[in-house]
Amino acid sequence: MKRSLKLTLGISALALAALTISGCTTSFCSTIETARMMYAYEPGVSEYHSYEDIQSFVSTELQYVEKVFDDNDDLYRIVYRNEEGAYLTSATLSSILATAESNSLYIPSREYFTMFDTKVLELAISIYNNDVNAYENAIDDNQPAPLADVRSIKDENGQIVEYLPVSTSDITRDETNTLLKQYGYLKFYGTDELLWVNYEVIDAEVKKIVGLENSPDQDFSKLYVSQMTTTVSSLRSCIATVSGEYGSYGYSGESILIDAKSWEYAWSKGPIEGLLVYPVAYLLDTITVSMGGVSANGWIQLAALAIVTFIVRTFILLVTFWSTVSQQKMQALQPEIAKIQAKYPNAQTNQSEKMRLSQETAALYKKNKVNPLMSILVMIIQFPIFIGVWGAMNGSAVLSTGTLLNLQLSTSIWTAFSNFGTDWAVNAYGFWTALVIFLIMAGTQFVSMKLPQWLTVKKSKNVSRLTKNPSQDQQAKTMKIVSWVMLAMIVFMGITLPAAMAIYWIFGAIYSIIQTLIIQLLVVPALMKREKHKKQSR
Repeated sequence: MKRSLKLTLGISALALAALTISGCTTSFCSTIETARMMYAYEPGVSEYHSYEDIQSFVSTELQYVEKVFDDNDDLYRIVYRNEEGAYLTSATLSSILATAESNSLYIPSREYFTMFDTKVLELAISIYNNDVNAYENAIDDNQPAPLADVRSIKDENGQIVEYLPVSTSDITRDETNTLLKQYGYLKFYGTDELLWVNYEVIDAEVKKIVGLENSPDQDFSKLYVSQMTTTVSSLRSCIATVSGEYGSYGYSGESILIDAKSWEYAWSKGPIEGLLVYPVAYLLDTITVSMGGVSANGWIQLAALAIVTFIVRTFILLVTFWSTVSQQKMQALQPEIAKIQAKYPNAQTNQSEKMRLSQETAALYKKNKVNPLMSILVMIIQFPIFIGVWGAMNGSAVLSTGTLLNLQLSTSIWTAFSNFGTDWAVNAYGFWTALVIFLIMAGTQFVSMKLPQWLTVKKSKNVSRLTKNPSQDQQAKTMKIVSWVMLAMIVFMGITLPAAMAIYWIFGAIYSIIQTLIIQLLVVPALMKREKHKKQSR
């Protein structure tokens, strides 16, 4: 097998390993947060309204209207469907129903879904009325519980002294929406370790009320669980230093409550999470908050990304400075190496020439204090840091909230490209933003990778080519192939990873360009000149 092919396959395998291992970082999302994401994507089929709201509505197959509770004359639900029968309030449920229909599975009736929504609301009311955190603890911490403005007793200073319970007979439309925003996740929640416990209990209750003929069978239930799990499996934006509402989930772009995570919690997830992922995410979060909080336009997050990139890359440079200098020295010595190679044009086929070429090259490296193996140290350090940064970008709650010119920073470039047909002309889902980021990322990566070679070629112009040198030509060809393969892998990974990661690579490439210019044009010549003076003075 040719050496160039071996190198190409080796780099490809390394890139594949990077993708595989980077996907192994553990999610910081708790069971509750996962349930909240699920509810944002599948809140049920009901849209709640007051009696006054529904005066102009007529109940039809596509616009069904009914009272939610028999003893409440002011709370109604409307179920919207299109001509294909899809539920407009839950695109995820409609997708599941379409899959079920294509697989000839039994489709539950509307009565099943509306009764399920009613039971979820009843559970939310029950939990609210019994939730200690929504009562005494909330008062003690001066944190208003849900419905605090209307369901509370206040003293003469306007301070809440007692929360009032909620009942199905007097709950209003606004209170319903507030409670479901707070407690709707209970639909999918169970315990701190398990999802779906409440769902299974409610499912059994609803089946008794509406009958098995209106209810899903076992195959549909398995499909529902599978697709809901798949929907949220890639969502990891749960690393926050301050509890609050983050992200944009579901068809309507709902934010959900994300609890603050501690470093201790990160270590419980694993050493990479504790040592690398959390510190980077902590920096992103802290810098974003200190610069003005979570901004919907994403410019604050962009500035935070630039600062974090500078910090991370400077750390890598400090740790690998002499290794990096050694690499740059090797580039600076290429004209000298070219001269040696020119002396042994048949080194590939002549063992004697090959040995002398290796000896003179090794002597040149030793004379200039260059260790070719030092480049391995740089890779060993950079690889786990890459994984940590990827995990932080994918897990940062503030990045999931920020949108830069309509592009959500936690969205992959490829996902943004897939929205080309959705109001692309007005950049509704950040298609053009993603395209510009992708082109800048590819361009800066290309320049950062080729710059050392360009500088070497410039220095090598004065090296005469006495004769054709197959060894030198093969090495140049191999390096060219390696460069293009590495660039292709980085571009591919940049498309599949979050947009924030692509932006990180843009800033990282700019840092690398400046670093290369400073080290190759200033640091390396100064060091080599100093070493030459030392030898002459001996």
